[in-house]
Amino acid sequence: MGQPGSEGLKLASFEVLRRYSDMYSVVRACLNIRRDEMAGMDWDVGPTSAAQTATKGDKGAGEDLKNRANQIVAWFKRIDSNYYGFQSWFTAALEEQLVIDAVSMYLAPTRVAGKGLFGSDLSELQLLSGSTIRPLQDMTGATPRPPAPAYQQYLWGVPRSELQAILTDADLDMMKQDLQSAGVDDDIEPYQEYRAD
Repeated sequence: MGQPGSEGLKLASFEVLRRYSDMYSVVRACLNIRRDEMAGMDWDVGPTSAAQTATKGDKGAGEDLKNRANQIVAWFKRIDSNYYGFQSWFTAALEEQLVIDAVSMYLAPTRVAGKGLFGSDLSELQLLSGSTIRPLQDMTGATPRPPAPAYQQYLWGVPRSELQAILTDADLDMMKQDLQSAGVDDDIEPYQEYRAD
């Protein structure tokens, strides 16, 4: 239980960093200038020099590279349905990076398998509030390896998976079943954390 970033050797909590960036006008002006400079840069997708060399003279391969690049650009223009486009998404990501140094993204899956970019299961790259994500550690203090959970989202001081269960009253049934099957009277561990991969 608790708030990510509130334990350990951190010098300032996420809340303090956010307040400082908003209240101190010099810091806010510097952040805005750097953020707007980076977000205002033009960007494009294109083949690497090795891919260009490999497809030199092959018209079909060159067209395929262009089509794939156009698909990637179109995907990035609608990267997260919570934002109007890449520009606003990237500005929000920069804000998280510059203010609290904790950019967190959720690789949202498609509703139907294989319907994402190039037949993948990736639908969107959704921004999460980095201040709600707590990194987990294994027995040696390192980041756990896949498929073990490596990150957990906390909302209002409670792991998100437990909060969702509480809101729907599903936790009562799950706890009863888990306690009966395990034969112990102990707290149930959170589930549905973000895997290490």
